[in-house]
Amino acid sequence: MSSEQEISIEENNEEVYERLVFMVDKGQEPMRIDKWVQMRIEGMTRNKLQNGIDAGFLTVNGKVVKSNYKTRPFDEVVYMSYVNPDYTELKPEKMDLDIVYEDDAVMVINKPANMVVHPGIGNYTGTLLNGVAYHLLSQNPDLNEELAFIDALRTRAKRTLTMRLERESDRIKSLFDRRIAFVHRIKLAEEDLQHLLARVRSLSPQSTLERGYAVVQRADGQAVRKANDVKNGDRVRIRLAEDSLDATIN
Repeated sequence: MSSEQEISIEENNEEVYERLVFMVDKGQEPMRIDKWVQMRIEGMTRNKLQNGIDAGFLTVNGKVVKSNYKTRPFDEVVYMSYVNPDYTELKPEKMDLDIVYEDDAVMVINKPANMVVHPGIGNYTGTLLNGVAYHLLSQNPDLNEELAFIDALRTRAKRTLTMRLERESDRIKSLFDRRIAFVHRIKLAEEDLQHLLARVRSLSPQSTLERGYAVVQRADGQAVRKANDVKNGDRVRIRLAEDSLDATIN
C-alpha cells in the first residue's frame, strides 16, 4: 500500500513554501527518513533534503527529527519545500523567433538546434516557450488580464481543494484516533475478563484438587464434610486431581 500525500501552499512573508504531507503505510519497514522522503519527491536530491532536515523543514508527528530517523507505521511526515517563483512561473522573454506560419490555432517555428523547448531543471529561462509567451502577449495585450483571471481562479480552486483535503485529513485522523481508543478499551476489557476467569477457576473444585487436596464422597455422591457423616463399613470414593480411590471406613 502506498503512502498518502497531501500538498498545500503556504506563504511566509514574500517566500512561498509547498507543504508536503505524507503518512507512512502500516506495512512500511523501518527506513531512514531522508531516503524514504526522497523516494516520494520527484527531482529531490539527497543532499538538498538533508540540508532541509538539518534546517528544521521536516517534522515527524509534529517533531523535528534527524536524517537518520527510522520511519514507523502511521508516522505523519511534513516537509516544507521552498518554491522559487523563478522556477515555477513562465516569464515572457523577448527574443527573435523564426515564425514560419501562424494563425489562431497553429504556430510553426523554425527552432534553433541548441534552444531548449520549455523550462525545466537547469533551464528556467531562454527557452522557446518563454519567447512564444512574449510573442503572444505582445500581439494580445488583453491576454495578460485573462491569464491573471485564470491564475486567480486556479489559486482559489487550490485553496478550496486544500481546505477540503485538510478537513478530510482531520476527519480521517479523528476516526483513526477513535479506532485506537476503541481497540484500547477492548484490550482492557479482555484483561478484566482474563482476571475474572482466573478468579472463577481458583474457586472451582478442580482447582482445589490441583492444589493437593482431595474430596471424599459417600456412595450416594454427597460430599463428606465431617467424620460423623460416615460410619464403619461405609464405602467412600476419594476424588483426586487426576483420578480417584475407593475405600471402606473402618
